[in-house]
Amino acid sequence: MLEAPRRGSIETGDSVFYRDEKVGEVVSHGLHADARSVGILVAIESRYASLVRSNTVFWNASGVSADLGLSGLHIHTESFKSLLEGGVAFATPDKPGARAAASSVFALYDAEPKNSAKWAPSIAVGSHKEAKGSAPAEPEEKVHHKQEASGDSKSQHWFHHLFHGGDGGS
Repeated sequence: MLEAPRRGSIETGDSVFYRDEKVGEVVSHGLHADARSVGILVAIESRYASLVRSNTVFWNASGVSADLGLSGLHIHTESFKSLLEGGVAFATPDKPGARAAASSVFALYDAEPKNSAKWAPSIAVGSHKEAKGSAPAEPEEKVHHKQEASGDSKSQHWFHHLFHGGDGGS
């Protein structure tokens, strides 16, 4: 689960990228019961689930942002593919934390963190048994994301129950 103060241009079906490689997709999104934040449910393909760690950082990779300063206008975008498709991107620092549980909640940031392009953790990914040209496996692991300033933790419980039938599992 990703949690943010606003959804931005993220839509259901948008891609989730790691190093500009599609590793999952946005399953759904919704306003929390207190209307103070938005929850965005993403599914990461099982073979890439190990990339998501306790210290992984997620950001909105949809659209374009710009900064105007003394040095001029700087336009920022993810890859051309993410600009066209929209979506979410994530990165893990050089020293990856513990593997994130499927029910983890992460903050969704508006922009890529500085220096994250230089992060290069060594993390083994799952099986590559699929034949070249075949469709990737269906996403199986669900990963969640929480914005610290979004209010109390009760605000996300309705969203969790919406997708997990209120059983408390993931």
